[in-house]
Amino acid sequence: GNQVSLFRPVRFHFVETKEHVNQIAVVGDFNNWSNRAHGLVRQATGKEWELTVPLKPGRYRYKFLINDAHWTADPTAEVFESDGFGGKCSVLVVT
Repeated sequence: GNQVSLFRPVRFHFVETKEHVNQIAVVGDFNNWSNRAHGLVRQATGKEWELTVPLKPGRYRYKFLINDAHWTADPTAEVFESDGFGGKCSVLVVT
């Protein structure tokens, strides 16, 4: 029916540890698992990456894709669930 949903800004943040990162994307069911939709931006520190994405309220599963080759769950997420392939996805709830 006729419903109004307000999009909320959600900040995704990733900090490099061991692996050198040339590019990183946040990929989830909020962007149809497209690895080209939401690339994070390297911050001035050189090791931190960020991106703010407007999302409507809901529950979303997501991962980070590093250098177009390595999938990883968000280590700062509070909730995880199986990705169906033997790994895990981070879970984000937007209110």
